[in-house]
Amino acid sequence: MSRIEKTALKVYGSTQSVCTRRVLTTLIEKNVPYELVNVDFITAREHKSEAFLKLHPFGKIPVLEDDGVFIYESRAVARYIAKKFPTQGTKLIPADD
Repeated sequence: MSRIEKTALKVYGSTQSVCTRRVLTTLIEKNVPYELVNVDFITAREHKSEAFLKLHPFGKIPVLEDDGVFIYESRAVARYIAKKFPTQGTKLIPADD
């Protein structure tokens, strides 16, 4: 499932990946529009291509693209989303003290 709008965040990954699903779940919980860019990491090994390594130097999925900023590591991406959209959707982390 993907939610596509002009200002949507892009997630490079695969629904077969638990880490990608963690990011997508966060986006859904926060009601944030997104576009899933499928990366075939099983048969085509696209995550190890020269083009993908420009997004993530270690060749892992998922990668979040937000207006030219690239964030990777699913837990860091989930925290980024939760902090960027604190009042939107489900509250996922406590407020900073």
